[in-house]
Amino acid sequence: MILVTQHTQKILKKVLGSAILCLGMSLSANVLPVYGADDKSFLEQNNKEARITVVYPKLDQTIGAIDSTFIFGSVKPEWNLTINGQVVTVDKDGGWLAFLPLESGEFVFNIVATNDKNNNTKNNNSENIDTALVKWPVSVPGLSLENQLDTLVIYPDYRSPVTSRSVITSDIIRLQFRATPNCRAWAEIVGIVDSIPMSEALSIPQPYHAGDVFDSSSGQLDSALFVKGIYQGLYVLKANTVKDSVRLVYHVVAPSLSDAVRIEPNAKARGQEFAALLSATRRLAKLGEGLISDTASISLSFNPQNYPRTVEFTDTAQRLRVAPARGYLGLFQPAGVQALAVGYEGDWYRLQLSESRVGYVEFEKSRPLKVGILPPQSRLSSFRCELANRKLSIRSQLSAKHPFSITEQDNKTLVVELFGVTMDTDWFRFEYRDSMLTSVSWTQPEPNLFRLELRFSNPIWGYQAGYVGNTFELTLNYPPTNVHSLGGKTIVVDPGHNPDPGSIGPTGLTEAEANWKIALVLRSELEKRGAKVVLTHQGVDGLELYGRPKVADSVNADLFVSVHNNALPDGVNPFVNYGVSTYFYHTHSQALAKAIHQKMIDLPNQKDHGFYHGNLAVLRPTERPSALVECGFMILPEQERWLKTESYRHRVAKAIAQGIEQFFKNYGESDD
Repeated sequence: MILVTQHTQKILKKVLGSAILCLGMSLSANVLPVYGADDKSFLEQNNKEARITVVYPKLDQTIGAIDSTFIFGSVKPEWNLTINGQVVTVDKDGGWLAFLPLESGEFVFNIVATNDKNNNTKNNNSENIDTALVKWPVSVPGLSLENQLDTLVIYPDYRSPVTSRSVITSDIIRLQFRATPNCRAWAEIVGIVDSIPMSEALSIPQPYHAGDVFDSSSGQLDSALFVKGIYQGLYVLKANTVKDSVRLVYHVVAPSLSDAVRIEPNAKARGQEFAALLSATRRLAKLGEGLISDTASISLSFNPQNYPRTVEFTDTAQRLRVAPARGYLGLFQPAGVQALAVGYEGDWYRLQLSESRVGYVEFEKSRPLKVGILPPQSRLSSFRCELANRKLSIRSQLSAKHPFSITEQDNKTLVVELFGVTMDTDWFRFEYRDSMLTSVSWTQPEPNLFRLELRFSNPIWGYQAGYVGNTFELTLNYPPTNVHSLGGKTIVVDPGHNPDPGSIGPTGLTEAEANWKIALVLRSELEKRGAKVVLTHQGVDGLELYGRPKVADSVNADLFVSVHNNALPDGVNPFVNYGVSTYFYHTHSQALAKAIHQKMIDLPNQKDHGFYHGNLAVLRPTERPSALVECGFMILPEQERWLKTESYRHRVAKAIAQGIEQFFKNYGESDD
């Protein structure tokens, strides 16, 4: 028997790092192979045999799944493989992929490779079968929702509020925490109110978007994925309440015996799970008035004296959000925009944009102005259009830079909202040479909110909004001349990733390398069709993410297409969920993405993994149609092998080029 110490495991990590471990042992069947090696020379010597590698998950990684996940890597192609007793197919190149059940806690994948090159199994001669074993430990977090049923516990998760925040008169404070189910609970705001009643909510599902987006399976969630013991309540701040750094305390008390008797008649109707809960409730009731409390780590500030105040955006492309770190209300707000902050939530200012509309910006991307500086107010009296270089500019002089939001209502309609602006509009000067803008209308839906609706004769190609001084300017790009032909168009092709590798395949092919090689073929295919192609980088040093769309700006590109290859989140079955997927962000890019997607799924042996709106950084700029295509799945051994071949890369690149060509050909033919 080969015995291995903890010191051995440390040596392995030093030699190979935590991402990929290669280990092979040539051992007879009567020897127990154990993970490890006492020195580097032993490791190198035995690596000549099975050459087992694990690419993902990393050694000792915490898995983002609770019941099953995938693991992949490579082995010498002629060897057979099992993991935790399950036979795993080894691809021609040696890549392998498995989707296996998990157990919570410290979990080990036992990877066993065997090489029966002399058919010893058939000859009942197992003594001469080469065997190698890798023990690959990971951590499985288990269900965070598991509750103690017969012990009083207040848990740190599922709390609201989650960050320190200000509260002003008439604000509703939503209170929530998780504790032992079937108890009595209340909240205390220290020095303000002693007891805010809270009730236990029905079980709620754990939030997990990956399954909704990337998993093709459907159906009801397992009952284990529902959270129990969630207590909720509300409090409305009364007028004249002024206090800073107020603490919030949660209280839970064991149920009384009368509570246990009251729920007992429902036990049979609600099954074994409820019966177990009832039994635990009885035990809790024996605690009498057992009480536990927990003080939240956050604090509340009621009607803070340093608010309201005006803040100014300092970032050159600020994003205005509907809630802290949540969806976008307005993109690309320039530096110098000012708005009224009425409070804060965590590290975010809460802005009162109009009578009913609020938004949020980060502390670090804005600055408070001196106390007493008023937020900007403008009366919008007129618009003027100007046409130059196939761009239509619509301008209005304001008294300051105001926050704004632009929505593509459909592919021929833009809606512009200006906050802090009052309608006093008597004039709109059209450009008589313009054939794109067909009609305009404006309204004042509420105080401090001006709404402009623009309708166009053809699908929107692209636009840019911002300020020149205090003049708001919306510039719309005309479609390129001879729009129905790819010839003469400038296309920016973005090989995704680099300097970061992106996804990594079972045998070590990086997504960055695969993307780069496809992009080179795509450039050639587009140039054959008469297009001018610019790559965002040259594959050596790469380019940071936000700089890639700027390349398209610098060459006044007609289109932007980003090439990628895909992977999956933990817990999603890769043998079911794979294929081609294509993404767009703005409505005016949907037709481009759709045309590319159709050509891609028409390829032989290509599965449709979905057509998506995707909130991806390279797709958010508005100046031109943009699409991102995921050509395949790096983690599938067969697809990784395909990506290594010129023939497959050529088929994929040709399909993307055909999709781009089809987009130009079909432009304006429908509203899709």
